[in-house]
Amino acid sequence: MSSKSVEQIKERLPIADVVSTYIKLDHAGANMRGKCPFHNEKTPSFMVSPGRNSYYCFGCGAKGDIFTFVQEFEKLDFKEALKMLADRAGVILESYRDPVTQKEDDERDRLRKIMEAATSYFEGELSKDTHTLDYLHTRGLEEKTIKEWRLGSTKKGWSNLYDNLKVIGYTDADIEKAGLAKKGNHGFYDRFRSRVMFPIFDPTGKVIAFTGRCKEWEAEVKNDKETGEEIKDAKYLNSPDTILFDKSRTLYGFHVAKTAIAKWKYSLLVEGQMDLLMCQQAGFNNAVATSGTALTRQQLEMLGRFSKNLLIAYDGDKAGVEAARRAWTLALSLGIDVKIAPISLGDDPADIIKKDPSIFKEIVKKGMHIVEFYLKALMSRNLGERELGKEIESEILPYIKAIDSPIDQSHFITLVATRTSIKEEALIAALRKTPPPGATVPTTFVAKLRETKISDTVLSQQHSSKHRLIAGTYLILHNEEKAKAYIENAEEIKDELQFVVEEWLAKSGQTPEVYLNDLLKFEEKEKLQKELKEAMREYLKSEQDGDSVKAGEFLKRSDEIRIGLAQYG
Repeated sequence: MSSKSVEQIKERLPIADVVSTYIKLDHAGANMRGKCPFHNEKTPSFMVSPGRNSYYCFGCGAKGDIFTFVQEFEKLDFKEALKMLADRAGVILESYRDPVTQKEDDERDRLRKIMEAATSYFEGELSKDTHTLDYLHTRGLEEKTIKEWRLGSTKKGWSNLYDNLKVIGYTDADIEKAGLAKKGNHGFYDRFRSRVMFPIFDPTGKVIAFTGRCKEWEAEVKNDKETGEEIKDAKYLNSPDTILFDKSRTLYGFHVAKTAIAKWKYSLLVEGQMDLLMCQQAGFNNAVATSGTALTRQQLEMLGRFSKNLLIAYDGDKAGVEAARRAWTLALSLGIDVKIAPISLGDDPADIIKKDPSIFKEIVKKGMHIVEFYLKALMSRNLGERELGKEIESEILPYIKAIDSPIDQSHFITLVATRTSIKEEALIAALRKTPPPGATVPTTFVAKLRETKISDTVLSQQHSSKHRLIAGTYLILHNEEKAKAYIENAEEIKDELQFVVEEWLAKSGQTPEVYLNDLLKFEEKEKLQKELKEAMREYLKSEQDGDSVKAGEFLKRSDEIRIGLAQYG
């Protein structure tokens, strides 16, 4: 990849155009500003400079150009980001070799090819497996969905896939690194055997892992040698983490859903592959799934980049309700607004959609805030007055406490009071003593949600200390040497320094030259004020010591400093 091609891409794709396809940007003087996509914030601190074709976030320190932005946002390596942007810019890439990262890139490429070969093998096996196809059709999946999502099958046998990959020419080491085979006492054997196979995709749609569902109709009965009890295979088996796959940062269906999430302004979160596939098939294109694992902060951050609204449609059983509770608590800490779909006990999205997609559509429309959701469930238990009060205090008030908005808190206090006949005064008093929900969530996390604004007072903001401002202004005026005299590593943090100054220039309407002059005057004034304070301290000390000569000298010095200060007003 030549530098010429990189420059061509940059010329054809202004950074503001690239970034604005992911987040909303507003004009801020010569720059543009928006909420950072790489950390949670309420006050926009993410700055984009069209002039320098770069970005910088004052909240988390993220910075770079269009390539680093796409890498971070899409979770791609440099090579993938280059290709994506080259395709968008209409630039044909030449071969690229980066000696530093090439070894890892080569390994990624090999493993991706293995995952593609495995997916094709599983698809071929499914086309011959009428029993598994019948099962998928019975569950409600159409042939089109099966093909689009590249579902597959594995048959009985210890090394069917492994043998196939070896014939193609892949090595034992790479097959094992891809998470497709394990080494036993008698050689390598397939990780996935006698399972329905669901490929898991990265944000660009490449297969990076699998989930295999046990075929009950093929399962062999095994018994524990000591107890004699029946041993059952795990219903679902996931790929291990690899260089391609990190389960804490992957959501099933995200590669398809991200565009719809941004368009519809909310994510629909379900639990498993079948729920996700039935949702997508029925037109709920903003649906993603956790694939049977607990929802993580990283997964919520992925969703939050596209929308801060989340509707959870987990199964209506106890485990589903508890998983929704944990997800809501974690989402709140990231500033994501969550609603719960009221799915009845024993139901799940896949079965509801199979029966009638319009029923699920109505359930989605009826999504309710978690306080309403749990209050409704609590009221259905017909508890006595005292017991109901205790449950409200332990189960409902923590969620009201966790809400950041006092107005929303007041709304839900009134709602609880109206439906339970508990006086609002009593609820408010109890609320004051109530910690937010979740033992894993710090009791101070609501306070942490309140992001600090970029101050309107120049010298009170961390990034706007006097020397940083002076250095930044010198950089704008292309005087790097003088900038280094104030900030030694000015070149390394050039974007940060310039963005700060540009913000204040936009607010004040001053030119860089006038602004620099004011800053230098202010610095000199501060210096003289310190000298005056020191001279007066020495004068008083000399007076106390009875040294009239020294006292006279310091008094004279004080007068000279005052004359110097007078010119600064």
